[in-house]
Amino acid sequence: MTTYFVDFRNLPETTASLVFAFGPIMGIAGSLGGGFFAERLGAKRALKWTILCCAVLLLTLSLVSHLYLLALVYLVYALFNNALWSPMNTIVASITPEAERGLSYSFYFFTEALIDSIAPSIAASVIVLSSVWHVFPFSVAFFIISLMMLQFLPRFEQRSDDPKIAPERIQ
Repeated sequence: MTTYFVDFRNLPETTASLVFAFGPIMGIAGSLGGGFFAERLGAKRALKWTILCCAVLLLTLSLVSHLYLLALVYLVYALFNNALWSPMNTIVASITPEAERGLSYSFYFFTEALIDSIAPSIAASVIVLSSVWHVFPFSVAFFIISLMMLQFLPRFEQRSDDPKIAPERIQ
């Protein structure tokens, strides 16, 4: 993202780094917000809305021209991007039998780490072969594919014995 800010939006490196550094701070609020909305809307529905917001914000990020609006859209994108994790964790916990959660979480975090380790190389390859502008539609396409795949996730019920957690909140 800093490459985009500096090379294509002509921000000074210090400004780009400062804007980029506020992303993880917004992620703290995003994680809490994601958990709140997963509880209120249900994990699957909250995840759908969060993915949709991420896709729209990423497209908006590539189109805005004013510096303050660019920074604001990036920070809101960072908030929603981090809000993805709470509903995903809820879904993984809900569809996995309690005795198998260790292995389930291992695969879940392995997949996340694998994607996090190869995504920068893929993004760099796309930038080298074309330009940074192509990263945005490429990323939005992944969000849309994720949204479509989420539609195929079967309905599931909370596996916890906790009576305070209603199964309809997971949907």
